[in-house]
Amino acid sequence: MYITGPDRVKDYGVEVAMGLVPGATKVNKFGEAIDCDSGVLTDLWDGANGALSTDIWVPPLAARTHAIASSVSGTDFVAGTGMRTVQVYGLTSWTAKETSEVVNMGSTTVNSYVIIHRMKGLTWGTGGVNAGNITATATTDGTITAAILVGQNQTQMMIYGWSSLQTLQVKKFLSQVVKNTPSAVRAEGEILYMSDPATNVVDNTAWTNKENFSINKGLNPWIHTYDPPKSFSGPGIIKFQVTASVNDSIAIGAMDAYLIDV
Repeated sequence: MYITGPDRVKDYGVEVAMGLVPGATKVNKFGEAIDCDSGVLTDLWDGANGALSTDIWVPPLAARTHAIASSVSGTDFVAGTGMRTVQVYGLTSWTAKETSEVVNMGSTTVNSYVIIHRMKGLTWGTGGVNAGNITATATTDGTITAAILVGQNQTQMMIYGWSSLQTLQVKKFLSQVVKNTPSAVRAEGEILYMSDPATNVVDNTAWTNKENFSINKGLNPWIHTYDPPKSFSGPGIIKFQVTASVNDSIAIGAMDAYLIDV
């Protein structure tokens, strides 16, 4: 039980998580790529799974509505036994804070998004999980902005965007190779940051390497804790990208941070 009242010992992170610090919100982000191939640059997100086969995440070229669909549409839909509704989180503009909406499976978002960086299931039929791969496909562009893999019920994408109204203050990064049997696996990784996305998403190449790391299966994960925090101005996008030494490797990444109003 969290103690309330004037005499409680205050922890900044808990205070932010409870919404008690004006102008500050927490960000806990994680992602996984389950099909990292030898020598191939791979972003840590659900699209790098061998089926969707999108190793590099592609942002919308402008604010787009998104079609929310399943590869098993007869099961994942509003009256089906799989996922019925999904909550979509993202930005409608690089000058607006995060918003979200609830979308029926098989429908299109009401909002137009410049980035969708999280989706999670809200309601299901008797199956209790999504039966197919759920995708958010940008209209006009035809590119997948976010995805939920079979049975996961939420995205696992270490990709995050924020607006010009906030700065991202990172407290911790983490990454690891978690599975590839029986081979020994090594991966080289980068923390990539795109500033001014409104201009730079057009060619999706204006990424700045903000940190390098190496990860090895069977060893401790790469963890970098920052004090003071590692700061990224907004608007911006941050993502993890790795290059593995063995085909079909699985890599994970995570970030703990605060968004601070400017």
